Amino acid sequence: MLANLKLISPELHKTWIPSVGEWMLVYGDKNYEPRFTCHVTERKIVKSQTFLQGINALQLAEHIDLTILDLEKFEVKFGEEAAIQVTGDSLIEMYMEKSLIASGKPKWKGINSNASSHYHVLQQRMNLIGGVTDVDLMKFNLGKKNMFFELKRSYIEPENWMPFKADAGGYKLLAKFAEKNNGELFVVYWKRQQNPWLEDLSKIKILKYSNDTFQFLEYLNFSNFAEKYLSN
Repeated sequence: MLANLKLISPELHKTWIPSVGEWMLVYGDKNYEPRFTCHVTERKIVKSQTFLQGINALQLAEHIDLTILDLEKFEVKFGEEAAIQVTGDSLIEMYMEKSLIASGKPKWKGINSNASSHYHVLQQRMNLIGGVTDVDLMKFNLGKKNMFFELKRSYIEPENWMPFKADAGGYKLLAKFAEKNNGELFVVYWKRQQNPWLEDLSKIKILKYSNDTFQFLEYLNFSNFAEKYLSN
């Protein structure tokens, strides 16, 4: 899906499509209220103007910009503070000082150098104050409702798929983040098979999530989804 959207990105005004090696994370408290956000990028990623303009208009509470430089080195910027370079252990100390970790000190050492994202491996070891999830896709609509998308794919036929109960916390957190930012949360699902590899974008299921309820909206193919939700 994201690769297909990248191909037509010039047509998708004010739409943020994350690059490979880029994540927009939302951290929440135990009541799924957004506590802070973190934009994580690998060294080679250049932030798009769409992202910079849109993110400046969002209510992010405490925001962290974090660049993965290598296995044990990060560049981190808390809010309006100057960016500094830190090691993994130093980053953990900073998170603890800002009460972003509930208790205990996770160990940085021993992370596999082949891990796809060293920050995410570290995050999995943290006893965070609440849940964490990422925003897969954002559409900034000045003067209208912003749109936030959770993208899902599996081997299940679209008509038989519904969000798993185990993911309820993530949906609640994203929905509250969307509400805080004059936005709505949509869940977008399509079927994927592995052998042979195929992402079937001919029938995409669109749900809207609010008030702890999933509302089925429609089925669309890829072109119609991009045009209706992301082009205007």
